[in-house]
Amino acid sequence: AFEGSAILCDASHNEIVWSDGDDTENQDGEGMCSISVPMRENNDLSKRLLAEIDAASSCPSLRRVILRSSMGLSSRVSKEAAEAMGGEAALAGPREAEKALKSSGLEYTILRLGALTDDGGNMPLIFGVNNAILEKRLDSTTSRRPPILSRADAARVCTFLLRETSAFKGLTIDCAWHPKFGRSSVGSEEAVNAAGRQDLKKAIQNGVFVW
Repeated sequence: AFEGSAILCDASHNEIVWSDGDDTENQDGEGMCSISVPMRENNDLSKRLLAEIDAASSCPSLRRVILRSSMGLSSRVSKEAAEAMGGEAALAGPREAEKALKSSGLEYTILRLGALTDDGGNMPLIFGVNNAILEKRLDSTTSRRPPILSRADAARVCTFLLRETSAFKGLTIDCAWHPKFGRSSVGSEEAVNAAGRQDLKKAIQNGVFVW
């Protein structure tokens, strides 16, 4: 169904680590969190991704690539926002991968994700550009937690983008769970129904061209 297309991923992409301790400052009731970045593994996996991009650019049957990247990479990102996504240790690999893909000659869409969790999927999503979702999240809460989404929902969006490659060719799109829904909403009837009703194409277009 996706002949000539591929999804590439920096497998070292930052991972949320949650604390179940008391958190009097957190307004969303979901506990404190931090970003875990295994440095040696991060470097090895980022090098492998660069090699995959190079190989893809030389493959005559491969024309389109969806790259799973990270929020926190726009040129005007604040220091606070970059740190919320793991800082330079987490962002160096995705930054180099984006640069390599843009110069590869391949058709591409870059999906800059919030911090990933292992929660279930099928949650309503929000889209934007230039870290608007990340910066707004940090401005609106004292928890300093970045926007999040599950690996399952990240995969769902990538699969959708493969079907709609021409509509979003050459774009860099931010993606996270809609701020109305958090980890406590996973699997709830409200969240599942809202996700089922969501028109992803329209949501992406609104996020990319309205933010």
